[in-house]
Amino acid sequence: MSTFRHPITGQEVPQYLTGVIVPMFTPCGPGGMIDWDGFRNFVVWLRDHPSITTLFVRCGLGKMYTYTVSDTKRAIDITMEALEGKKPAMFGTFGEYFREGVPPGVDLTHYKTIGKNRPDPVQYLDQTLELTEYARNRGAAASVLVIPAALLPARGMKLQDTIFKYYETVSKSTELPIFVYNTPGLPGPYNTTPQMISRLSKLKNIVGMKLSTNNYEWLLELMMAMEGTDMVMIAGSETAMLPALMSGACGAIGQGCDVNPEILRAVFDRFVQGDYKGALEAQKDIQRALRLFDGLSAPYSGLAYLKRKGLNVPTYGRFGEDPVDDSVMERIAYDLDRILAKYPVA
Repeated sequence: MSTFRHPITGQEVPQYLTGVIVPMFTPCGPGGMIDWDGFRNFVVWLRDHPSITTLFVRCGLGKMYTYTVSDTKRAIDITMEALEGKKPAMFGTFGEYFREGVPPGVDLTHYKTIGKNRPDPVQYLDQTLELTEYARNRGAAASVLVIPAALLPARGMKLQDTIFKYYETVSKSTELPIFVYNTPGLPGPYNTTPQMISRLSKLKNIVGMKLSTNNYEWLLELMMAMEGTDMVMIAGSETAMLPALMSGACGAIGQGCDVNPEILRAVFDRFVQGDYKGALEAQKDIQRALRLFDGLSAPYSGLAYLKRKGLNVPTYGRFGEDPVDDSVMERIAYDLDRILAKYPVA
C-alpha cells in the first residue's frame, strides 16, 4: 500500500486517506428513488477525475440516513465494479437509521425501532457487522462508521461507554480499516472528545476520523489527542481545509470534492509543496465556490452543475424535490466556471 508522509508532522499514512476524498452525492430520479444508472455514471466520472484520491459512498451529502441495507450493498457492488481497481473507495457501513425520514419506496416491515424512530440496537449492530464484512469482501479500502447517535445507553451504562463498545465490537469482528465519522448536527453528548479519541486509538484497526466542523479549537484538541497514534484526521469541512492541513490533517471531505475537486486538490498540492501563499488563495476560492450554492441543497444542485458539464444523471432530491431551476444553475455555472479556469486539470 502506498503511503504519504505529512510534511509538517512527519506522520506516514495510507495514500487513500489523503488529498481529496469525495463524499459522493446520490443521484435520484422523479419521486426520489435512487437512480442506479446515474449512480454508476457518477462513479465513473469521479474515477476518471485526476484531482480525486478516494470515493466515500453512503455519506452525509449522499443522504446516508436514507439508505437501506440492500441499497448499501447495491452501492458497494456498483462502485467496486465501476472503479475497476483504478481508485479506492470507502463506504458507510453502519446500520439503518432513518433520521431524516423514510425515503420513497422503502419497505419497513423488517425495521425494528425503540421509541421515536430509533432503530433496535441489536438489529443496528448486526446490520453494521453484516455491511462491514460485505464491504471487506468486495474490496473496500475502509468502513466509515458514524458516531452511533442511533443508540441509547443501556440501563446503568454511560453514553461514552456505549459509543466505545459499538466501535470495539465492530473492530473485533473485522480486519477492514475503520474510519470514525463525527457528523454535523449530532446531539451534543455524542460529539467526540479527546478522551474518546484516546480510547478508540487503541483499537487495532481504527485508522482515522472525519470531523465535520469549523470549530478549530475542537479540531485541534482531537488532533492533539491523536499524536503518537496511527489515527489520521480528515477535515470534514472544506472551509477548514488549509488550517487543518497545517495542523496535521491529511485531506478534506466536502461538497466541493464532488463539484470542484480541482480547487481542493490545489490547496493540498500547494501545501505539500510549501507554496502556502498559493494554498491560501485556493482556500479562498473554496469559499467563493461554496457561496455560489448558498440556500440550495448541495447534493442535487451540485449534480445539476455537473450535468451541465456532461455527467449523465437525474437531479431530483432524495425526497422527490424538483431539480434546481435552469436559470439559477446558469448563473452558478457562469461564476463557478470563472473560478475553475484558474485550476486547469492536467
